Amino acid sequence: MNELKIDTQSKLSGTVKFYDKHIIVLTGKTSWRFRVEEGRGFIPKLDQAIKAADLPYSIRITASDPHSR
Repeated sequence: MNELKIDTQSKLSGTVKFYDKHIIVLTGKTSWRFRVEEGRGFIPKLDQAIKAADLPYSIRITASDPHSR
């Protein structure tokens, strides 16, 4: 197994846009578009439904496979 090279020196603060809720979708895939909501299937439909609901909080969607570390 390859060792993951993790940057432990750089500051993380401010590197991700703020959001209130986080939905992680286990897809069974191992690769996705950079912006998963621009693809096809369930995730773009979920993203459209969230936007259409005009919720009072922000939501981030992340695609993952069941074997992610």
